[in-house]
Amino acid sequence: MYRTVWIAGIVLAAVAFILVERRTVEPIIPLHLFKDLNFNLTTIAGLLIGVAMFGAIGYLPTYLQMAFGANATESGLLMIPMMGALPVASVVSGQLVSRTGRYKWMPIAGGAIVAVALALLSTLDPAMPLWVICAYLAVMGLGLGLNMQILVLIVQNSFPLSQVGTATASNNFFRQIGATLGSAVVGSLFASRLRDLLIERLPTSTAGAGRPAARTR
Repeated sequence: MYRTVWIAGIVLAAVAFILVERRTVEPIIPLHLFKDLNFNLTTIAGLLIGVAMFGAIGYLPTYLQMAFGANATESGLLMIPMMGALPVASVVSGQLVSRTGRYKWMPIAGGAIVAVALALLSTLDPAMPLWVICAYLAVMGLGLGLNMQILVLIVQNSFPLSQVGTATASNNFFRQIGATLGSAVVGSLFASRLRDLLIERLPTSTAGAGRPAARTR
């Protein structure tokens, strides 16, 4: 019931936003931006990247603590391979674009690498060595680094200077929406799966441990 109400509210708010943006003199997000194919593609890609990035950052440390017995500090340190590979890939991709002028292959390659990283992370098992997990996270960081700055560069090169700021901000706005969706979706799946596993694996005797025993006459 509540989910239906929330979804209906979101749809109505989106429709109202579009109607207002079409009529206002100085819209927050000019709708003519969506007539540009590059803007649409980079916006969708940025949204998906936000889902993958923040879904991983938000819940992988918790998973590492629960499944591998790492404490809060150790689980944070285990994320270094991803956060280290991300800026390295971003800087290297920027240098390649500056020298060659070619960038179309980078979002495609970055998206493929992110997909591979997500597939690898889906195979995580508590019996795995930690270095394998770090390698998977480094692959994720490599894919994210190839995508993030190049997508912004494509947007900025698709519009005149007078619209670059608006186009960049709009693209970042949808990336933040992706981050929110990623955190919400992954969090919901995490909590749901955790609940099912607890019910499945905990001894049945513990289910009524907190209840007072029935009195006998």
